[in-house]
Amino acid sequence: MEPQRRLVEPFYFSGNRVGCLLIHGFSGSPSEMRWLGERLAKLGWTVHGILLSGHGTTPEEMAKTRWEDWAKDAEAGVKKLRKTCDTVIGIGLSMGGLLTLHLATLGLIDGIVTMNAPMVLADRRTRYAQLFRPFMAFVGKPKSHRVTSDPTSVRTSIPTSVSAVSAATSSAETATLSPSATMTTTTTTTTIPSPTLSSKSTISGTEEAPSLERFVYERIPVDGLISLNRGIRQVRSKLTAITCPALLMQSRADLTVNPISVQIIKKQIQHVNPIVQYWEKSGHILTLGREREEVALKVHEFLLQFVTQESR
Repeated sequence: MEPQRRLVEPFYFSGNRVGCLLIHGFSGSPSEMRWLGERLAKLGWTVHGILLSGHGTTPEEMAKTRWEDWAKDAEAGVKKLRKTCDTVIGIGLSMGGLLTLHLATLGLIDGIVTMNAPMVLADRRTRYAQLFRPFMAFVGKPKSHRVTSDPTSVRTSIPTSVSAVSAATSSAETATLSPSATMTTTTTTTTIPSPTLSSKSTISGTEEAPSLERFVYERIPVDGLISLNRGIRQVRSKLTAITCPALLMQSRADLTVNPISVQIIKKQIQHVNPIVQYWEKSGHILTLGREREEVALKVHEFLLQFVTQESR
């Protein structure tokens, strides 16, 4: 598979009978979850990373999709894993975490891992997307926000089509609102610093730090943002229906999701004794940040409770 296409393709790795459904974030792609997926697969878990409708193509295609479409994609991912797995765990980043919570409110999965799942977005203006929809179809990152002040985020401009991809990395997932509806598309290849653990354990199998690439839109459809806000409200109102074990992870330096979100979730699902894990050195894209090795190991430790003699 050509490197550019690999960034946006869904992936599936067969393992034991505990299936991990990996769900990427709003305007992102499976590239956000592939590194974690490969890590978990090497540890023996079955892994399925899905591509949400309207993602991995162009912002114009995404503008045709809504929360309901993304929810159906997540539900379809569970069904696929159920064909070979006795247990399915939802693992989601940002909006992917929100979708994981959605699946849990329906009782479709056996455990949840959320990473920077939004209950409150950091940019307050996103709440008023409905008001400026009559005047613009897309919002983008102004130049002052493309290089984020988050020290753990990677500075990059993001391509809007697969053919244009040479790389993309972990800048904020939901763009800071700007009145500009058109933006110049450029690409950047960035190598993320290797974590503190041995570099021999990297997916590439080399001694050098791997080049971790991410495909994400730099323009966001306003209709999609409106729909995301609706999804947040819907899920938040149903959190008390969750009955499965939960690992809730949050980056303290998150510039996209207000870190208070994890406490909101915790309070609503306190009856399942959720585990809350904060990360000090990572930005919004926790799966590609400096602590990605530690994140993967934390997820692995959480998954171990679901292993039975039959699921090995």
